[in-house]
Amino acid sequence: MQSAEILWEKLKSRREAILHSLEEGEGLEMEYVSPAGNVILIRDVGYYTDTDDLMFLVGNDADSDEECQIIVPPHSVQIVFRVTKAKAERPEIGFHTNKLPREE
Repeated sequence: MQSAEILWEKLKSRREAILHSLEEGEGLEMEYVSPAGNVILIRDVGYYTDTDDLMFLVGNDADSDEECQIIVPPHSVQIVFRVTKAKAERPEIGFHTNKLPREE
């Protein structure tokens, strides 16, 4: 089974490789496809350093534009990299790590 950190590294590397091959006027979107078929345009990707079996994704629902925050095990993540004709400037996709809060 793939760890969250390994998947995070793979996604980050793949994103960088695609960005280097884009032509002028093209952009890159990362999309999460939920088990129900919803498409979330990803803004941030991260994992928790205290556990290696959870990732978090933050973005907006492609249909409703509502903000979404998703916590998901890495083995069930379905990410699509989509090259688009650049519309408006979108912020760069962030890659983060977080520590889970510890109970005292």
